[in-house]
Amino acid sequence: MTLRAIGALYKAGYDEVGVSYTQSEGIMAVQNAIKVEMTGFEIVEQGKTHATVRSIESGSRDTFDVVLRRTFILLLTMAEDSLDAIKNNDMDSLKRLRYLEESNNKLITHCSRVLSKQGYKKHNKIQFMYNILQDLEKIADQYKYLLDFMMRAKNANLKISKETIEFYSATNDMLRTYYELFYKFDKKKVVKIGKMRKKMFTNISEAIYDKSKQEIVVMHYLIIIMQQVFELVEPYLSLTL
Repeated sequence: MTLRAIGALYKAGYDEVGVSYTQSEGIMAVQNAIKVEMTGFEIVEQGKTHATVRSIESGSRDTFDVVLRRTFILLLTMAEDSLDAIKNNDMDSLKRLRYLEESNNKLITHCSRVLSKQGYKKHNKIQFMYNILQDLEKIADQYKYLLDFMMRAKNANLKISKETIEFYSATNDMLRTYYELFYKFDKKKVVKIGKMRKKMFTNISEAIYDKSKQEIVVMHYLIIIMQQVFELVEPYLSLTL
């Protein structure tokens, strides 16, 4: 929860945070928190029961769009490369790709801080951009949970059917379609995402009955990701229109 607490203040735009703790291990939690997600935050004072964390750089609105696109690219890499790794039974690649979620978190945290400190180019629509950032982070979390499950279940001889591979591919396609929509508005893509969601939900609901318990868990994660991508459409339209 140290990460959550300091991260909330970082995103809110604070440049200096004082932290108190009762045990010496507290400083380790602070160090780990700023290392994982907070670009430009450093410990500038440290005692037995307290520490001061301060920003040594400021986020720039000019970098926001670059970092945001990088967030999308990392998420797509995590999604599409993990599918290739599953097809090839490459567990080492899954382990590597799983840690892209941490990089994704760091980029999104940076963007959230820039919004708090510098605002957004459409100042009256900052809340919609913030919603999109938070939802992108949640999607990365679900891919991470899915990959963690796949690596654990592999030891129990998890077998993924061709049908589930197709669901995985369809989920990734939906994510890429949203990415393309985000950077170039196309009402056909808006409709396409809605149709993809409806079709996939129907197909998984019908296919789930003859699958193993482990494969059902995989499909469960795919449904969550699919729904979260779909829910990104509304804040995007609010941002754009």
